[in-house]
Amino acid sequence: MLKIGHLVLLLFMPVVCANKAGTFTACSQCSENTVCASLNESVRLSDSNSYAQSVTCNCIKGFVGDGVNCYNATECESNQDCCAPGFRWSSHDGCVDIDECSVPRKDCQSPLICENTMGSFHCLSESESHPSARSVRFSCAKQLCQAGEDCLEGAGESRCSDPCQNYIVLSEPWRWTNFTENSDSDVKCDSGLSGWYRLMDTLGVRMPDACVPVQRCGAHAPMWINGIHPLPEEGVVSRESCGHWTSGCCQFRRQVLIKACPGPFYVYKFDGTPGCSLVYCAEIPNPTPELLCGHKQMQIGLDRCHLESKGLNISSAQLEGNSCQGYEERNKLVWFKMGRKEGDCGTRLMTNGTHAIYNNTLIIHGNKVGSVYLVPAASFPFSCAYPLDLKTSLEVAIQPVQTTLELRVSGVGSTTTTMSLYQDSNYTEPFTAGSVSLPLTSTLFVGVFVEDIEEAQFSVILEDCYATPTADDRDAVRFFIIQNRCPNDLASVSMDENGVSLQARFSVKLFRFVGDYNSVYLHCGILVCDSTAASCTPVRYQEPPVQSSVSAGTGALGIIVGCLLQLTLLLNI
Repeated sequence: MLKIGHLVLLLFMPVVCANKAGTFTACSQCSENTVCASLNESVRLSDSNSYAQSVTCNCIKGFVGDGVNCYNATECESNQDCCAPGFRWSSHDGCVDIDECSVPRKDCQSPLICENTMGSFHCLSESESHPSARSVRFSCAKQLCQAGEDCLEGAGESRCSDPCQNYIVLSEPWRWTNFTENSDSDVKCDSGLSGWYRLMDTLGVRMPDACVPVQRCGAHAPMWINGIHPLPEEGVVSRESCGHWTSGCCQFRRQVLIKACPGPFYVYKFDGTPGCSLVYCAEIPNPTPELLCGHKQMQIGLDRCHLESKGLNISSAQLEGNSCQGYEERNKLVWFKMGRKEGDCGTRLMTNGTHAIYNNTLIIHGNKVGSVYLVPAASFPFSCAYPLDLKTSLEVAIQPVQTTLELRVSGVGSTTTTMSLYQDSNYTEPFTAGSVSLPLTSTLFVGVFVEDIEEAQFSVILEDCYATPTADDRDAVRFFIIQNRCPNDLASVSMDENGVSLQARFSVKLFRFVGDYNSVYLHCGILVCDSTAASCTPVRYQEPPVQSSVSAGTGALGIIVGCLLQLTLLLNI
């Protein structure tokens, strides 16, 4: 056997689940009625040149068990008390789990779902907001508790209570994942924990959800969560916790219940550990990178101190395009920038039917010593989504007799849209703020533009354009100029450009609302269409026009819809 630098005592709870050998670090740790055998596996101890090698403890002849607990087969055949509640005797395997869900249960009836656990069972209910999530439900005095509650002891009685308000804080500093245990004489143990606990009294602290190196958190085999933490609305969920040792990251297993609490913080229902020298770890998870999705630029920012504490070299950071390096520092963060354009710094563009999504990944390598990296590189994938379904208004009071044009443009969403009123059909000279006289017979030349998208595959489609007598685009008094991408009155509306490029143009004869109205405001709803996925050109359909009416002032205006759209898949952002 290899000489090891640390001897690890791993004692297991007295329940035999299968007839297999128990794993230890030395033969001296085997219990009575066992025989020791070496395993051809080892693990390097943290911050040490020593190795710990595993051995197995097998039950001797006449005894049945897993090598951790060996039972006299003859005595247990006639004594049912050999096994703990939730287990039954097997002459071959010892004490094995009873599947409580194999028969209908009155305490776990539909719509609840029965889930078997080692030595017990859970009743689960599906979350209305997250159908894939299942909340563990408890009963108290034959009463089903609300989702997120447990049956807890309090004031001498059991009642349904919120674990977020009934827990014990485990604040030992050795629980942190960066705490290295180097002394066998002071190894910690969580085998005696039972109930609801919170790790540290600090917001954001939780159990790690990735494998922790051996000999961390004050123990030899650190425990971590093999799964994702729940959202607050998911209630109490069941997750598998794992202990890392010579056979891998999940050599020891134990179910843990978790609930997300306001703050935020998490509480955990522990039922001991699979043995001693195992401890439930605590960590502050990696901070979420800050992401700024601007009109022309995308930026991702990360905490410098955190990156350096992880052994990452900020100078090595690069985006998917290898030529894009460099960063700037502000507000204690390091920021990396790229343009909002496909191909810029390796940025990839995709559309999903409602948004144009720009994706990239920031990669930061670990510090290098000679020709080797001491820590693996970290990658931070990110994406910015920009809506394709936009709305813009020409907030100009167009007064048919004599008016003062007040040109103010507003765009909705993260993509800037602009609507301009031009002086003639060349669409080259927009009106500027000031006074202008527009006779009732004038023609309005209107242009709509999307400014922040550079890819040629996108085109602007005018969905609906309408006029109101006030600047409120929700005004019930309105007259549709374009509806369902087609001009409503072919005699006075001309579509000069639509669905061809990132600009659309149309003209319409100036009109006046019936009633005490002197102004006309124009509003347009637009789509940004991906021409690589569908045709972006509206198609006329020759059918008898459909007539409807819309309130306008004190009278009614007839709105003629004279075309029908060809059905196509349009990707709207």
